[in-house]
Amino acid sequence: MGGSGKHSERRQLLLIAASLFIVLITVGPHFFPFPLSLNIVWGFSMYPSLKPADMVISASTKLVSYSPGDVVIYCPSAFHCIIHRVMSINESTVITKGDFNPIPDPPVRPSEVEYRVLLSIPAWLWISLLMISISLSYVDLRNLKRSLLSEFSLEAFLYIMVLLALMLTFVLVILQSPGRAAEISAPQIFLRSAVLTENKTAVMISYSTHNLSLLRLLSCSVGTSSLSSPCEGIILNGTSLEIALPSDLLQGFYMSGTTYFLVNLTLQTDKGELVGSYPLTIAWLEPELTIENSTLLIENRNPVPLRIMNSTVYYMNSTAYYGSPLMVEKLILLNETMLPPMGILRETITPKYNYAYVEVFYEYRNQTVRWVGKVQFS
Repeated sequence: MGGSGKHSERRQLLLIAASLFIVLITVGPHFFPFPLSLNIVWGFSMYPSLKPADMVISASTKLVSYSPGDVVIYCPSAFHCIIHRVMSINESTVITKGDFNPIPDPPVRPSEVEYRVLLSIPAWLWISLLMISISLSYVDLRNLKRSLLSEFSLEAFLYIMVLLALMLTFVLVILQSPGRAAEISAPQIFLRSAVLTENKTAVMISYSTHNLSLLRLLSCSVGTSSLSSPCEGIILNGTSLEIALPSDLLQGFYMSGTTYFLVNLTLQTDKGELVGSYPLTIAWLEPELTIENSTLLIENRNPVPLRIMNSTVYYMNSTAYYGSPLMVEKLILLNETMLPPMGILRETITPKYNYAYVEVFYEYRNQTVRWVGKVQFS
């Protein structure tokens, strides 16, 4: 009886110690900065590298570094951790992706990556070892027959039944096919880019989508807190859309010098509605004026009309008149001309005399600007 009692005490202590250790190493890292963590894989996002019910042992990223190709763990919430492979890293973001997933995960900050996976243990191996270890705690190998008859109590029976139920659950998870898991994956959509088109008259917004398509634009507005306007857009390829910027709004931005604005929209998808607000910047550039081969070139580099007030050619003779060149003729080249958005104006300067100065007055954001260029004829 004494030996039996001691064996029972040892068994209970062993079970308590093992349970505490498992709880500590699995739950503790979610709340405290543990150097090691133990996690069980659920789902097929890392298939076939990691399968459901596999166990992974990982080390804190405060102790070990990680690089593209490593499998890391980050936890959006206390009891929800993601075990995915690193695709790319920069100073501000880490991009991860499940090996079996079609698209990458949303970016996370480097500080959010908590662990790097060091070792994975297949489910069949660690479950078998666990079952053997617990079973041996109920059996005295030195007196196997007596142990089986005397130690196999109701407590042992219930405990083993629970373990068998857990093992059956793991087996059912393992036997699932990855195709079935992929079919029930949740729809996902992430912003890929939001940029101005080259002519600055529209905004191109592109998304990365999975199991989701854009259907139509429900509402759209663009502007600032003091200057805004409704906008229109079209869906392209089910994953991107083009938002046209109203010309009167662009004119208002131009005259006020606004360089920062928001595009606010509501999209209808086949899985529900998406509401987004996207900040953009626009650079206002002064027109570029040059003279090439006796031709005046004026390039409007903005998506609004450019007002050219006038342009005059002053023909000069190289003959000195009291130490200065002599202007012999003046010709009006342009008068009150509107250059279209992003347009280019070419005006030929008729060669006369030796050379000429070309003077242009234009309006840039409520200011009158004077430009002077020289053309040499001989």
